[in-house]
Order: sequence, then structure tokens, then C-alpha cells
Amino acid sequence: MSKRVKKHAPLLQWMSKAKPRTLKSIIKAADKDLVDTLCECGLNVLKGNVPLSPTQKKKLGKYKSVLRALAKKGTPLQKKKALLQKGGFLGALLGPVLGVLGHLLFQ
Repeated sequence: MSKRVKKHAPLLQWMSKAKPRTLKSIIKAADKDLVDTLCECGLNVLKGNVPLSPTQKKKLGKYKSVLRALAKKGTPLQKKKALLQKGGFLGALLGPVLGVLGHLLFQ
């Protein structure tokens, strides 16, 4: 995980537990760095850098096209923000990523 993800770790942890309405407002007001952090989390999941259980794979499988669009460099920032607001996606993404991040931070 990069320094950017480690820098935003407390916010990501809070976002994983936040209510959908709160998440929507956070993402709407998010700066480029936070959006890039969330996109990097998606990229790490796609590359296999984050180990997933079969249940997590099944949950994220529904959102594979969203993950791919987030990981693309050519996707505009506003479109990435809109993709991040899709229902249920962010919680499914942040859970496994935070598990790996917590393991790395406390070693």
C-alpha cells in the first residue's frame, strides 16, 4: 500500500462504518487525493494485492466493471466520484483493504 493510503487510513476506516447518506456527502466534497486513494484501493483489489475470501470475491464480483472504471487513468474525476457513490460498493471495497492495511501498520 502506498503512503497515500496510509495517510488516509483513519478516514477510510471511518468511511467503512459511516451511513450511506454521510458517505455520499463526503465523496461529493472529496478532493482529488481522496478519490485517487479510493481508486488505488480498487486497483490493489483488482491486481490481487489484497487477499479476498470467497464471500468478499462474490460481493465485489457484482462491481467488477465499476472497479475497472475506477482503476483506469483516463476516467474523469467527476465520473469516478459518481461511481464511488454506487450503493453498497464502498463498504465491500474498504473492508478487505482495511484488513490488509491494519496488518501492515501494526507489524
